Amino acid sequence: MSENILTYEEAKTKHKEAIQNYDKKAEEYMKELCSLNIDWDQYCNKLSIYLDKMNETYVLLLSYTESVREANLQDYSPSGNSGDYMSIKNFIESCECKDLIDDDGSGLLCIGNKVTDYGISPSTIIKYKDKINRIYDGVLWFNK
Repeated sequence: MSENILTYEEAKTKHKEAIQNYDKKAEEYMKELCSLNIDWDQYCNKLSIYLDKMNETYVLLLSYTESVREANLQDYSPSGNSGDYMSIKNFIESCECKDLIDDDGSGLLCIGNKVTDYGISPSTIIKYKDKINRIYDGVLWFNK
């Protein structure tokens, strides 16, 4: 991301654009893959720049206080949920030592005893851990 300061609305627009670019390229590269012009590794490599941009703009959004106001917050109840709650610190540590990897499942960011609808993956938290707003203090993890 450039060092320019964006408003929350500008950040939302950048993220939407990144999603649209990713979707467009994914469709384009899938056609190449299906016609055997590229193999799976080439497909993934070509898309990686667009996936990185999408993740970067997503994390930027999460850094804004406004994202909390827009979050769909739900009460977390250990007995009524199939996920495992952990502090953000424990989640980061588990991801860094590879106890949790992207192929294992996915998580939802939490604020206190509230679960947001903001997803987080191990690779994203490792790469952007210093940019995520500290108001998100936990993760509800769901194994595949």
